[in-house]
Amino acid sequence: MDISLYRSEIQNLIADIRDRKLTSPEEVIHHCNRLEVYGREQNDSGLIGFAAFSRAEVYFGLNDMSNFYNDIIACMAPMEEVQEWGYLAVANNMLGIMSYTRGDSPIAVDYYTKAIRICKQYHLPDIEWKVHMNLGNLYSNVQAGREAIQHLREGLSYINLHTDSPTYVLDLAAACVGMGKAYIVLGDYESAMQYYNRLERECLPYLMEVGKLPVYAFGAMLFNRRGQEEECQRCIQEMMHIIRHQEFPIMEFIDEVYDFLQVLLEKKEYQRYREVAPMIMELASKTEVRNMQRRLLTLEIEYCREIGDMENYKEKSAQFYELSRLQEQENNLMISSMITMRLNFYDLVDEHLETLHQSAQFQKKSETDPLTGMYNRLKINEFGEEAFRRAIANKVGIGVEILDIDFFKEYNDNYGHQAGDTCIQFIADSILSLRKHAGVFCARYGGDEFVVIYEGRSAQEVFALAKELKATIVGAKYEHKYSRSKSGIVTISQGIFWHVPQEGQTMWNYLHEADNLLYKVKRTSRNSIMLGQDFDVEETEAIHEAGDSIENDTKQMTAVANPVDELPSPIEP
Repeated sequence: MDISLYRSEIQNLIADIRDRKLTSPEEVIHHCNRLEVYGREQNDSGLIGFAAFSRAEVYFGLNDMSNFYNDIIACMAPMEEVQEWGYLAVANNMLGIMSYTRGDSPIAVDYYTKAIRICKQYHLPDIEWKVHMNLGNLYSNVQAGREAIQHLREGLSYINLHTDSPTYVLDLAAACVGMGKAYIVLGDYESAMQYYNRLERECLPYLMEVGKLPVYAFGAMLFNRRGQEEECQRCIQEMMHIIRHQEFPIMEFIDEVYDFLQVLLEKKEYQRYREVAPMIMELASKTEVRNMQRRLLTLEIEYCREIGDMENYKEKSAQFYELSRLQEQENNLMISSMITMRLNFYDLVDEHLETLHQSAQFQKKSETDPLTGMYNRLKINEFGEEAFRRAIANKVGIGVEILDIDFFKEYNDNYGHQAGDTCIQFIADSILSLRKHAGVFCARYGGDEFVVIYEGRSAQEVFALAKELKATIVGAKYEHKYSRSKSGIVTISQGIFWHVPQEGQTMWNYLHEADNLLYKVKRTSRNSIMLGQDFDVEETEAIHEAGDSIENDTKQMTAVANPVDELPSPIEP
């Protein structure tokens, strides 16, 4: 939201709302009310949406669910009208958190999924990774370990690429704890231990006391499962110290303290359980979140049963029933609010369908080459960053190819520019045929140059696809009488660089290497392919398939390698 568009009084009001949401909630709500009145007077949807969203954030922090839902619904329509997609993504993420906290995981998944969809559509990675983290933790807590790891890995990949973030250590700790707990769900304690070791190395020395709470709760659970009693007791002692002496937001750490209390019961540490359980129950009772109280009450019931206190067992069971009844009423309110919000969305979509269509058309034009319909250089950069992030996260290879049309200047000079455009369209269509294979991205780089990105394939597989493209173009026998090769048809030369990306490497590095390989292969022959696998090696042993010799070219050089039809086994990354 660009506040510079408003007069100084409104700018100051917005800045005050942003800066004081956590410290002065009552004043912020008052400011939001003033801002909304002004927004309605000016018919300014941006201000109306911002006021409602900011109030919702305050109520979210105060655990005032009724007002939170009312304002979060109220902010949706105006925010979409002014296309503030980041606010909409965060709003859905907050709804997901509260739905999960209140015990309705399916509705929470629905909100998280919608938030991720918005983030992907409008390129909001700084918000998307947080939603993936929340969704991953949800899956982990419902014992769906594989799904949890899939989402948590998305979050961890983003964090690993943003070590300069002021919240890096906290974010890394949350991701490592989440991944570790997901592996515990799968029974893979060795993998979980790797994440605990990373927490000890990279996070614990830099965390404040409260920030250590999730780490030690995870450690207590892990070491208990692994039968490492000494380490488990150390984590339990640290947890006891934090709970006794530190104030912490129960809403933020409910999963951690619940896991810790479970460990105490599993180990029959009844004295310690009896000491800290009442403190945690008291914190939970202040939130008025019934599901949180109900979860903790299940542990109280289990505790009473284990020590044989049947009188308290019956009393706690009656409390559990009453909380369940109240929670059902709350869930009905939440579902009603969700339906209202969705209906608002449907009305708004109808109302602004043409606007969205025009925006989509503009987006398509900005990233598409008008002659060929292929993606352009702008989209190469955007897609390349995403492809590299995936390859680094999954530790798989990626191939980047640059190709151009052999002797295209001669073609253009003799046949004319209109025919040259038709030739470029023919090559583009041939390249686009590769998209029938999964993980292949194609774009026009400029002039008669094109780029192809191959994801998740070995060097041998990439080379095979490049040969398929070459065969498609040669097989068409597209006439080029003025080519200086002997074939008399349109051909291409292809330079490809393949490697398993590492942290710090970029799409530009791979394009640069591919361009060097294209230059090398064209010095020896045309209608040729060269694939390299090592950075900055002048005389690299490349995979090379030579093509047509060049007539009247005194600079022709000996091929780097002999033509091959069968490739050697791919080099292990």
